[in-house]
Amino acid sequence: MVKEKKDLPIYVVNNDVTYADNFKLPRLAFGTFTNALISILKKDHNIHPNIIYYGKPSINTFKYV
Repeated sequence: MVKEKKDLPIYVVNNDVTYADNFKLPRLAFGTFTNALISILKKDHNIHPNIIYYGKPSINTFKYV
């Protein structure tokens, strides 16, 4: 059985890996989840997601404004 190539658009609003604050321990942000999701989709499902970044700072945000 041959798998079809799938185009999976994923919209990401914040790609920070950690929070920038004064908390005593480092905390993971949404970018960490995005990186893990991309890795899982590529390795386990052979899907190369179309990541569309919004939020700070991304080119799509500046184009929108």
